Parts: sequence; C-alpha cells; structure tokens
Amino acid sequence: MTANNDSGITRHRPAPQQARARATVARIQEAARDILVEAGPHGLNTNLIAERAGVNVATLYNYYPDKFAVLEHLFSDFEEQRAGYVREQLELLGPDSDLAEWASAIVDKLAEMRTGGGYQIALRRALVSVPGLAGLDLDSIVSISKGLETALARTKRWPEGAPLADVAGLVVEVITNTLDAAFAQSPPDVAKIDELKTMVDAYLMRSIAVAQGDAT
Repeated sequence: MTANNDSGITRHRPAPQQARARATVARIQEAARDILVEAGPHGLNTNLIAERAGVNVATLYNYYPDKFAVLEHLFSDFEEQRAGYVREQLELLGPDSDLAEWASAIVDKLAEMRTGGGYQIALRRALVSVPGLAGLDLDSIVSISKGLETALARTKRWPEGAPLADVAGLVVEVITNTLDAAFAQSPPDVAKIDELKTMVDAYLMRSIAVAQGDAT
C-alpha cells in the first residue's frame, strides 16, 4: 500500500525523458532488485549496483545520490502497485458486499504480491533499517486507512457516528504488520495469514455489533 500518487514522496525519483536514460534507470533498478534478493538491503551499495547494471557509478549518481534513494524508489513503486489494487477493491465495497470474502481476497492478493520476484520481501524487511522507507510506509497506512473508512461507511453496516476511522486504521495496520511478520521467515508462515483473515472478519463483525448496540 502506498500513500498516493504524489511524486514527491521520495528524495530522488528520476523520471528521465529520453529513452536511453529511461533504459539506464531501469537497469539500475533491476540490478538493485537482484541484489536485494541475493544479499538483502545490507548487501546493497552503489558500486555493486552500478557494476551489475553495467553503468559507471558516476552515471548512477546522476539519478540517485546514494543506495537509500534507490531503495526508496523501489519501495515507492512497489507500494503504488499494491495501492492501485487496494483502491480498486475499495471502490467495489458496497451494501451488498460480503465483508469476510472481500477482506479475505485482499489479504490473499497482498500476500501474493509480496512474493512476485522475491525482492518485495527484502524491501519490507528493510523498513527497520532505512528511515525513509518507514516514512513512506506510514504515509501508506494513513492514506489507505482513510480510503477504507470511506468504503466501510458506504456499506451502511455501521450507524452514523460510529468510529470508522479507528476501525479502518486498525484493520490496515494489523494486515500490514501481520503480513510483515508472516513473511519475516522462510518459508512464509501461511497459518498466520489464514489466522489474519479470520481475525479481521471477527473484528469487523464485532465492530458492527458494538456500534449497533447488539454486543453482549
């Protein structure tokens, strides 16, 4: 998930106009992704990225001041891909939606998106050591939470005045953190992902009951 489509969320996010420059940036990103899979974020450095990309390190510095800027660009792109999917699903939620099925499908897809190429897991793990990534992740959680709040209100399951901001924020935070925990080990903890879906469903149902005054 990501915050929005604001291109200013990274310090350096090159958008070269010439085809040759775009190809160079693409090679730099591909090299960085490969190194992330092999050695993790701590094995990443600008000299190695440049070598793998087949460019001079000075050329790399034309686009990125350091390895952290490369990581932020990769992270931002990945988050936008995931956010695009989540935004589409938020638009589909309505009064007739099956909340459990809807939430379960999103969790499954987000888990699947973390495994495509392998570097996504390494990017999420880099959150603990790269402050810029943590900031992007926080922006992401806030933005998606707001979108979820609006989508939940559209279902008409909660009465007016219900604390949907709190409900949405907790759901997004729990999904994000639990998926991080599930993919912190290899192979991923599939049972944890299944429990996450059960927990989100139970929480949403309980939240509706409490808001409607039916909780016991």
